[in-house]
Amino acid sequence: MTGQEIEELFYRDVLDRRWWGVFPDGLEVVDKDFPETSNIYQLMPVCAKIALHMAGELPRVVFSKNAYAMSRFDSVIMNPEILSMKVSEKIRSEVFFGQYIHQLGHLCFSRGRYEHFHCTYQQKYIIHLLEDRRIEGRIVKAYPGYYYYLRAARNMVYVMARIRAEKDLRFADLEDVRWNYLATKLLYPELLSDDIFVERLYSHRNRLAWMDEMLDAVKDYAVLEPHDVYDLAKKISARFLSPKEEEGPKMFNFYSKVMMNLPLEVEGAPVDMDVKILDDLFLDLTKSLDLTPVSDVQERQRQQGRKREGNPLSGRYRELDAPEGGVDEMVMRRAKELAAKIRLNFLTFQAKMNKSCVFYEQESGELDEDELYQVHFNSQIFLEELPAPSALLEVVVMLDLSGSMVDEHKLEMQLVLSVALAIAFDANPDIRFSIYGHRVKQERVEIVKFYEPGKRLNLKKLFSQEGMYVNADGFAIGYGMQKFRAHTQNKLLFMISDGTPTVAAGNMNPRIHVREMVREAARQGITVLSIGISNFEQSDMYDEFIPYSGPEVTMRLVQWLRRKFSNIADGATF
Repeated sequence: MTGQEIEELFYRDVLDRRWWGVFPDGLEVVDKDFPETSNIYQLMPVCAKIALHMAGELPRVVFSKNAYAMSRFDSVIMNPEILSMKVSEKIRSEVFFGQYIHQLGHLCFSRGRYEHFHCTYQQKYIIHLLEDRRIEGRIVKAYPGYYYYLRAARNMVYVMARIRAEKDLRFADLEDVRWNYLATKLLYPELLSDDIFVERLYSHRNRLAWMDEMLDAVKDYAVLEPHDVYDLAKKISARFLSPKEEEGPKMFNFYSKVMMNLPLEVEGAPVDMDVKILDDLFLDLTKSLDLTPVSDVQERQRQQGRKREGNPLSGRYRELDAPEGGVDEMVMRRAKELAAKIRLNFLTFQAKMNKSCVFYEQESGELDEDELYQVHFNSQIFLEELPAPSALLEVVVMLDLSGSMVDEHKLEMQLVLSVALAIAFDANPDIRFSIYGHRVKQERVEIVKFYEPGKRLNLKKLFSQEGMYVNADGFAIGYGMQKFRAHTQNKLLFMISDGTPTVAAGNMNPRIHVREMVREAARQGITVLSIGISNFEQSDMYDEFIPYSGPEVTMRLVQWLRRKFSNIADGATF
């Protein structure tokens, strides 16, 4: 088939957007301005930016013709022949980016999710097919702009499958039919209505009705959690023939074979892949972040013998006002229940803090009888009782808005916490608070302002939380530290996150960067509390943290607040 014929088929067959599930339009998430060239040295720096955007790391890239057949979640595996296909450079680059984004999706949403499940080889293969569908749904929900490129990659496989079907769509036995029907139903269901597929595959449908029933029950693959995928894979696997455990099924289906054997649609030899140069390009890109630790800035200025001029962090942050989101009534109900429990602790705190201040040795006021003996030589024998000042506690809440938060209901958990804290804080005049979200977009730390002191609390803004890009918790702490007033005695900084930060200063380990910022906060009299969603390990970063893995966070948070407020009130000075 000629390149023109391939392109005509590519553009004519528009895949149903609903295949990915319901997701928002990609407004300003990413433009279609990627290089329209198949020059690998122009494409790979863009791939590096995509990797930092989605995964917060620069993963290993493996160039292999067996890319579609390799069932791995630890590398980005690409078929180099895509860049030599008999189509325009525009289509080549779009398909290449789409396949790269798909592979990154496995790193973001599949890696580390299935190791604790005991799976046969057969089940692993089915899981991988299901994951192909699930992770693309997760990608377009987290990064809607990438839909354009995922669609291009899927459409190319779809076109190649139609071209090759007449010659290559053959099956050895019923088991082979089952594997290919499963792959088609999951990945390219549109093909089931194509004549050749109706003739050679769909004709077996009566014997595969059980598969339709299982798969049709899934309305949106993006909402599945890993344990759901595992359970579904076990059910499907139980209906297949059981190979020997050590053998497993062949890791191939019709679609993987099509993309592994592209020479008929490829012009010339595969492009030259100089892995060393590509690695250098990736490393050079990391330098563009230019994130220098605060301590380094201060030390450099001390060595130069001059004072710090302004705030060294100010140029790194881009502040945005949060828009209003739709209120989820179930989430709101859970948040109000938690807020009520938190406010009970505030009552104790407030009772202790609202005590009077007694000023002794005054020239007027109430007579201090214990000082009457001084009346002949000292007239300052009076005392005066005044109410304690308010707003003796300041709280800053920093919310994780990185892409990993879209997985496993993490945003919902964070939303419940943030709304609950906002309701509880807003009801107490002795507490001054603010709430921000943070993520890293390219070279800037993006700060989303949900609430700041002196403004009306609008809970709808908190319901606009979205997960995208990567997180730099060390810089988020640095930003939060700037929001406290110097004269406030008691300062609390809440960090709510789902795990390991991915961006830090220079070549510094992001976890070490967080630790340094926590220590700097302590030196400034700021207590940092981390609430870790999904119960991740935090002891190397935070002195005080609460794992958030379920309802117990309510009890743990309330207990921590009770102790903290009590200590603050008991130690208050006036």
